[in-house]
Amino acid sequence: MPYHRGAYEEAQRASKNAKLGDRPFWACFLVPYLQVVKISNKYLYIFSFVLLLLVVLLYYVMSPEKYDPFFPKCPVHMGVGIYCTGCGSQRALHDLFHLRIADAFSHNFLLIPSLLLIVFHCVVKVLYPEKKTFLQKRKLPLIILGVFILFTILRNIDRPPFNYLAP
Repeated sequence: MPYHRGAYEEAQRASKNAKLGDRPFWACFLVPYLQVVKISNKYLYIFSFVLLLLVVLLYYVMSPEKYDPFFPKCPVHMGVGIYCTGCGSQRALHDLFHLRIADAFSHNFLLIPSLLLIVFHCVVKVLYPEKKTFLQKRKLPLIILGVFILFTILRNIDRPPFNYLAP
């Protein structure tokens, strides 16, 4: 659809009353523009699936250790010099796709439990859309934030057994 005069203003008006509905979670950033362009949920889910498949294929075929310049570096580790919660996740994903579970845990201990929780939540939401899971509790984001901060602190202590948490 070509750009027409007033599309930006129309998108701004739409963003005031925008609702995500049953669109994929990443679509919340695009809701005002999706309402202007009128993209259906079916195409968003197809695009999400294709994008996820491409990412899985990329991490299955290419190792972040072997193709180091191609994969993004951790800005926290490059800037501050400490390991963040996500450091080692790319290597852990590659190992996980090759079913090397112990290596995936050694790169990032929180990745596999986090992925299991996300998959559990998605399966429950697909099978039982009205049912609330324990992941929708009010204080859970604060608990997860606390776990992430504690994990980041512990993996930067250079003493056993904490140095095993470093990637």
